[in-house]
Amino acid sequence: MKQRLIVATRNAHKVEEIRAILSAFEVLDLSVLTDPPEVEETGSTFLENAILKAQAISEIRIDFYFRRFWIRG
Repeated sequence: MKQRLIVATRNAHKVEEIRAILSAFEVLDLSVLTDPPEVEETGSTFLENAILKAQAISEIRIDFYFRRFWIRG
């Protein structure tokens, strides 16, 4: 079973490129989340904006993980 990687984008072409590079992972986009946040791109570079988006999505996934497995456990 492949590990899942959620990419903080809605760009289908970008996701396909990432899937090709990271074939060992099941690469998913924001469409798998029911209510993904809109992240304001306040960074001054593409990298800074990517980090902002990744942090926002990781916080959602961590919260989901703990609610589902940690608190219920």
